Amino acid sequence: MNRLRSGMPRQSQGFSLVELMVALVVGLLLLAGVLQILLGNRESFNAQRAIADVQEQGRLATFFIENVVAHAGHRVNLAADDEFLFPARTTGDGFSLASESVVAGTNDPNGNDGLHIRFESDGNFTACDGSPVGSPTAPALGEFSFTVSANGALECNGTDLTDIDSVARLRVRYGLDTTGEDNVVDAYTDSIANADLQRDVKSLRIQLLLRSQDNVLPVGSARTFQFADGNNFTTEADDRRAYQLIDQTVALRNLLP
Repeated sequence: MNRLRSGMPRQSQGFSLVELMVALVVGLLLLAGVLQILLGNRESFNAQRAIADVQEQGRLATFFIENVVAHAGHRVNLAADDEFLFPARTTGDGFSLASESVVAGTNDPNGNDGLHIRFESDGNFTACDGSPVGSPTAPALGEFSFTVSANGALECNGTDLTDIDSVARLRVRYGLDTTGEDNVVDAYTDSIANADLQRDVKSLRIQLLLRSQDNVLPVGSARTFQFADGNNFTTEADDRRAYQLIDQTVALRNLLP
């Protein structure tokens, strides 16, 4: 007999081909959505990490520049003659210092400026490589040259500062006391090639434009950064790097009463 016996379980039916295809399509759509979210999170993480790195470089540059530039004009023997302590000279990296001046600079309207400072130390200051300058029994002249290398690293006496390695532009302006009477800055200039201007410098305005090494922003755009000397820096239209402009003015307190 073909009749099923009472109490026997019915034979289970499987998925049809149509049901299986529908399930696969739904699963793929869900997987695509999850992957899209993961990729978006990854891009957002990379962008935040790059922005944080640029901000950290900015904090380090601000601290480093402010503390080092403030050394300019420091002396051990306050009674010593300025011309004896700081004689006229030209450095090996192209900075020309007038007699009695403690600041020199190079100016490139279409590129990066350079800055050079000098000071006397009895061992309480260090050079770019971390070694002490002078000693209590033998004070010595210390010097710092700040330039930007071809690969965008901020250099100190020709050595890369590895933690500040993505400089797009370095601009320097010099605050002058042109009257020579009250030690108050009354003018700013872009160049101090003149010896008298070098001796009049009382402060420095340093602008440093930093950027991430990689394209991390979701959309590229042409951005223009304006500097105090009238120069601009414009990015490419498809540039997706993160930028930060550091702008600080440092008084040369050793030259003030």
